[in-house]
Amino acid sequence: MTKFNAGDRVTCDINDLKAEVQYGPVTSVTGQEAYLVKWLEGAAEGSSGLVWSSDLTLLPKFEVGQKVRFNFSSAGKSYELVAGPFVGGDESFYVVRDSKGNHETSFEKYMVPVVQ
Repeated sequence: MTKFNAGDRVTCDINDLKAEVQYGPVTSVTGQEAYLVKWLEGAAEGSSGLVWSSDLTLLPKFEVGQKVRFNFSSAGKSYELVAGPFVGGDESFYVVRDSKGNHETSFEKYMVPVVQ
């Protein structure tokens, strides 16, 4: 079973809504593992609820079209995600494009979002 961490963005498979994990896992009185999530959309947006872990799917950390930089890149240099995520072994990677149109690949763990 997938383990989630506080801050992970997930989709609830029951209602197809996005949420953010706030706490967990906890074991319910029925013995099922569950997580406390904060709903990011829908009628319950902003409120919290308990969801069985089997009903949650982890969302990718980044989205195609998003601007990122690398942990080690110089200030101001950013890249655009053009494809991904792809699974390489036990890590996710993306195809990125620099400002000159050159393409490279990068593992997710080396990227941080550019806040605009």
